Amino acid sequence: MFFNSNDPILLPDVLHLNQKFANNFSSILELDELQNMIVKVACQHINADKGFLIIFDKAPSEFHIKSFYNFEDQLINIKSLNYQIICQYFSRLDKNESKYFNQVKNIENVHSLLVSKITIRESIIGYLFLLNKNQEIESDKFNDKNRYIVELISIHAGSAIDKIRLYEKASYENEGIKKLQRYLPSKTISKVLQKNINLFMNGEQKVCTILIADIVGFNKLSEPLTPPQRISLLNEYFTVMTRVIFSFNGSISKFSGDRMTAVFGTPVVSQSHALESILTALEMKRQTESLKNKFIEKYKIDNFEIKMTINTGVVTYGNIGPIQRSDFSVIGKTVNITDKILNHTKPNSIIITESCYERVKNIVKIRDSKKIILNETDKIKIYEIYDKTDKEIFFET
Repeated sequence: MFFNSNDPILLPDVLHLNQKFANNFSSILELDELQNMIVKVACQHINADKGFLIIFDKAPSEFHIKSFYNFEDQLINIKSLNYQIICQYFSRLDKNESKYFNQVKNIENVHSLLVSKITIRESIIGYLFLLNKNQEIESDKFNDKNRYIVELISIHAGSAIDKIRLYEKASYENEGIKKLQRYLPSKTISKVLQKNINLFMNGEQKVCTILIADIVGFNKLSEPLTPPQRISLLNEYFTVMTRVIFSFNGSISKFSGDRMTAVFGTPVVSQSHALESILTALEMKRQTESLKNKFIEKYKIDNFEIKMTINTGVVTYGNIGPIQRSDFSVIGKTVNITDKILNHTKPNSIIITESCYERVKNIVKIRDSKKIILNETDKIKIYEIYDKTDKEIFFET
C-alpha cells in the first residue's frame, strides 16, 4: 500500500499511525497475544463493535477463527461464521487489500462488515474481520478512512506475525539441534540438515551395524563408591566413549545403566558402517586402558574393564517415546542378538557376528571363532577380534 494525494487520510496521520501500530505489535513475542492485540487495536481505531481473525492452516479451505474481540454478549451467533459465509466475503476482495460491506444480511445480527487481507511476503495468511460500526459513537457505516487504517494495521500485523513465526521456528530448530547433539556427531547433524533427512519417520528399516558396550561387573566395583561418585565415573566414561563413537560417524541409540548402544549407518547412510564400528571398538578398548589407570587412582576401585559386541543386520529406526521425551533409537532382532551375545563375551574383549565379519574380514585380526546358541532359533557364529591388519583402509560413502 502506497500513500497518494487521493487517500482519505493525511500523510502526517499516516506516519503517526505507522509508528503507533509498529509500537503496538513489535514488542509482543507470543502469537496468541499478538493476534488478540491485532483485533483489539483494529476495532478501537475504527470504532468497530466486534472483530475476529482468520488464520489459514495450509489452504484457504483450512482455516481457524481466532482472537474474538468483544463477543461476550453472544449477540452474533459464532456458529453461523462457517466457511461458506466467510468465504463469500474474502473472495470478493479480488486484488484489493481490504473492502467494506454496509449491507450484510447472511450473518445474524451483523449489518456492516470490513474485511482486510493479512499477508506475509505477498502470500495471504489470513483475514481480519471487523463487524458493525459502533452507532453510539458515529455513523453505522464503514468508510474509506476506516478501510485505509485497517490496511495499515494489517500490514504491521503481517510483519509481526512473520517475526514471531520466524522466532518460533528458530527456537524449535535450535532446540532440535541441541537434542541431536546428544546422540549424533556434528558432521552427521550437518548432513541431516543439508539433506533434509527426516529423523522423525518412525518404522523405517535399514541395514546397519550395532555396537553395545558394557562395563564389566559395574555393580560390584562401584559398591564402595558414593552415589555422586558412581554418577561422576559413568559420566566421565560415557563422555570419552561418545567422543570416540562420534569420531567414526556413529550415533548413540541409548544409555542404559552402565551400558551404551551405538549405531553405524543411520541416520546418514554409510556403506562402511561395519568397518566404522570395528575401528570404534578398537579405539574404545584403548581409551578404556587410559581410563582404567585414572579411575583406579581417582575412585580407588580395583579394576575397570569393558566388553563389546558388534552385529550387522536390519534394524528399525526412528524417534521412540512420548513426544515430550522421544529420542532417536534403533530396535529389532539385530539389536536383541547383539545384546544377548554380551552374555558370551569375556571381559576386555570385542565379539563380532558373522554378518559383520564378512564385511571386515580383510582388515581385522581374529583370536578365536565359535558357534553359540542364543535360544531355540538363533545359533550363530561369532569371532573375537583384537586388532586391525596393516592393510590400507578405504571408506565407502
